[in-house]
Amino acid sequence: AEVITEKQQTLRMPNLFADDMILQRDKSIRVWGWGGTDNVTVSLTKDGESAPASTADAAVTDGGWLAELPALPGGTDAYTLTVASGDQTLSYTGILIGDVYLASGQSNMAMFVKDTSTRDADVEEADFENIRFFTQGFAGACEEKDDIPTGKWEKAVGDTIDDFYAVAYKFAKEVYEKTEGSIPIGILSAATPGTWIECWMDEDLLNSIILDNPGLTYLNDFKTKSKAELTRTEDYERRAVAPYNSMLHPLLNANIAGILWYQGENNSGMVDSYRAAFPRFIEDLREKFRDGASIPFLTVQLPAYGAGPSGWSDFRLMQDEVMKATENGYLAVTIDCAEDPLNIHPTDKTVVGQRLAAIALNKIYGQDVVYSGPEFAGAELLGDKLVLSFTGETEGLTAKGDGTTVYGFEISEDGVNYVPADGVLTEGKVELTADGIAFPQFVKYACQPYPSPMANLYN
Repeated sequence: AEVITEKQQTLRMPNLFADDMILQRDKSIRVWGWGGTDNVTVSLTKDGESAPASTADAAVTDGGWLAELPALPGGTDAYTLTVASGDQTLSYTGILIGDVYLASGQSNMAMFVKDTSTRDADVEEADFENIRFFTQGFAGACEEKDDIPTGKWEKAVGDTIDDFYAVAYKFAKEVYEKTEGSIPIGILSAATPGTWIECWMDEDLLNSIILDNPGLTYLNDFKTKSKAELTRTEDYERRAVAPYNSMLHPLLNANIAGILWYQGENNSGMVDSYRAAFPRFIEDLREKFRDGASIPFLTVQLPAYGAGPSGWSDFRLMQDEVMKATENGYLAVTIDCAEDPLNIHPTDKTVVGQRLAAIALNKIYGQDVVYSGPEFAGAELLGDKLVLSFTGETEGLTAKGDGTTVYGFEISEDGVNYVPADGVLTEGKVELTADGIAFPQFVKYACQPYPSPMANLYN
């Protein structure tokens, strides 16, 4: 609710600030806007109390202002945010302090709950007033924006979740339930179907990456055509830099708990370009949110897909390599979440969200949750049999199906010509053989774009 008593230099704030929003716990609370006088005071008051729980005077510069309130712990108590300047006051109620995550990427992140195969069941059980999404429409712009006109906060109750990103909703629900509802979960939505990673960079970063990587190809079309010159409006929203300007830049003043990233389908044919750009993108985005490598970056590995470019499997491997080299970076494996070799958009996002949540529960919330599979440790050649061992929790290893027959491995004598291997799981190790392979020296796992039978080694 807003009360404005003076028209001159009207006090205003971005749409990110609204009734029922969620603010990040345990970090300074950043509140910003425009107008008012040279004196702007911001306070948060817990419902039922008269004295503010946190208050600060804003720094005012060039018509804008920003205040940093002392951090507050998370919880289910509601607060009122009050901003006062001269005789103008803005007030927002029902605010919670919890964990806020940015959810960004392209179509698999941007898939709404209403478009999933689990929609009806999800809507029926959706009664989570303390899970809240900041939603916004797809948009693109030539210049950086400071507000999101379509942005609004909504609670995860009933069919309101229809317009929530399904992966992020499944993630939020799992985290919320596994933390026993003690910490409100907020999601900042910023994804657009059909976008390249270059779409989520600012102009300076993109130009720098292009300059530093001569010979590699990058999408660089943000100045080439006006909206009127394009036959499809959505192409305007998918240009390099454009979604960043409209959908991401207005959110950067907020503090967050982590980043959920599901993107790469459009870049999958440019593995080397992405390998060079992805770490730079992560570093830059973390710097923009001011917390550097302390911000967990959770990436969804691309699912199995049989109709992608020739580098689809190499792209998935590259995602794994980049995340292993990234401090506080983690990968959620989803190769088995594919539903059809010709469908790049699996319609059940439950497992994807749960695997992201397992990472967060372990790394952010300190729970004893298994969030990744064992890593390859070594191989031993016994006659024509290759025996693989693993690090990590091998006692829980199983082969989906009969428990012992393992699919998805390929072996080779020369590292060039691979054949599918017969795999058997025995006491935490995998034994591999193949007709015509007497001295296997090389092994691959789940390296087909769409393994068939599907790779099935689980823990």
